[in-house]
Amino acid sequence: MNTTIKLMMTGKENLLTAFHLATQIFKKIEGYKIINNTMILYWCEKGKDIVKFPYQMNSEQINEFVWGWLQNVEPNTPEPHTDGSTGKAWEFNACEWGLVDNEDYEFITITPIWFVYGK
Repeated sequence: MNTTIKLMMTGKENLLTAFHLATQIFKKIEGYKIINNTMILYWCEKGKDIVKFPYQMNSEQINEFVWGWLQNVEPNTPEPHTDGSTGKAWEFNACEWGLVDNEDYEFITITPIWFVYGK
């Protein structure tokens, strides 16, 4: 079975909830890399070209790290034109098997996106 979590949301507290869930279902987070404006998190330091965290981080610490990154990057797509409003959000995917490059040790991706709100 291949358990998967897919969320598109806003807010730091919601991101923390996603990390709590992902680390309960899957494994600890050992390192990361960024490809095409997507942060990829790894459960093993053996992933290809990853940056290993200097110490074992819990969900709150990982959330602070990722949230700081999200606050300093823009989505890859132009802000949508709508008669409603838009805002920055994030897409969170967690899966037991590779998500981006089908690497053996990756299991979470976070990508900044635009949310479109209705009137």
